Amino acid sequence: AVVSTQSTGRKGPITLVHGVFGSGKSQLIIVLILFICQLAEESRDDNQIRILISSVTNVAVDRILLGLKELEYERFVRVGSLRRVSKPLLKRVVHESSDKKAV
Repeated sequence: AVVSTQSTGRKGPITLVHGVFGSGKSQLIIVLILFICQLAEESRDDNQIRILISSVTNVAVDRILLGLKELEYERFVRVGSLRRVSKPLLKRVVHESSDKKAV
């Protein structure tokens, strides 16, 4: 995986992780998420940390969340279509019902 950080001139930089299949992108992101959450807990900061994981494919997002779950970290929600989410993550899904209320 190749990591590249670019300054945006706003609050902070944007970091891009790029690489071919099997290069360790998902594993890197899993470790970074756990590290950031551990730092937040140790600092006892009242601000909640929110991390958005986004990808072109549902599989990539699910791979990261399954990795977190495998490491017994389950403080996350999965947003998406129930039909496209990995079965082990279905209990963590927040989706829109037919009457337009969040479930």
